[in-house]
Amino acid sequence: MSNIIWGWATLALFHRPLFDATADLLKQRSSEGDLGEVLSEWKAQELSNTAWSFTTVLHVHPASAAMAHAALRRLDEFHARHSANLAWRLATLESSQRPLLVAFAERVAHMSEVAPLSLASIAWACVSMEVRQAALLDRMAGTLFKAPVDEGVASMAVWTLSRAEPDLRRAFRLVLSARWRIPPVSLSALLEECEQRGLHQEERRVLRLMEHGDLAPVVMEVRSRLHSTQLPRPGTAGIGSGGEDKER
Repeated sequence: MSNIIWGWATLALFHRPLFDATADLLKQRSSEGDLGEVLSEWKAQELSNTAWSFTTVLHVHPASAAMAHAALRRLDEFHARHSANLAWRLATLESSQRPLLVAFAERVAHMSEVAPLSLASIAWACVSMEVRQAALLDRMAGTLFKAPVDEGVASMAVWTLSRAEPDLRRAFRLVLSARWRIPPVSLSALLEECEQRGLHQEERRVLRLMEHGDLAPVVMEVRSRLHSTQLPRPGTAGIGSGGEDKER
């Protein structure tokens, strides 16, 4: 069942009767209120692939709670990729399953090896659902850019850390730890946060990091405008001598 709907979602095809039937199956419960026979037999990969499939085709169904409950019962079976798929699904469809997100974050933060996409996806899901996990954010800030990652992963990670804290410490730690050139567009969330918070010095730091590749001409123009608007105006204290106005 999981493989079938995964195949449809991978091809970006939505067959409503099939997805509705799967959702109904996932909602089945026993009379004692425990998980139904079908869902209790689903493995971690089957649960995560199914969650990913429903989210990919944007099909909202009320089986999230049952899937989260099933995942908590077999948490030890979930690898980072499985955890990331299910966490991403819950956050994308705004399904608040805090205990499961906390459990995923704590496990992944201490795994020896985690793929960049899995790490960024779980951290993004937690911050999106206002689940703060310092250990997970520290792990991502310190390790994600030790090797090149694609623009999508970079954008997700920078957005997550830009929204996670008021001082942007982890966000800049992540960016400055890069041993390669971060795709300029990936830094847009951090630039926006600096601008909104009035952090002009940090804003200029981000612009300097963005000044390469196709965005270089645009960023140079923005930096020039920022510089000109922050220069003292003629007639203000400290300009010229004896109070005279001078052009700058």
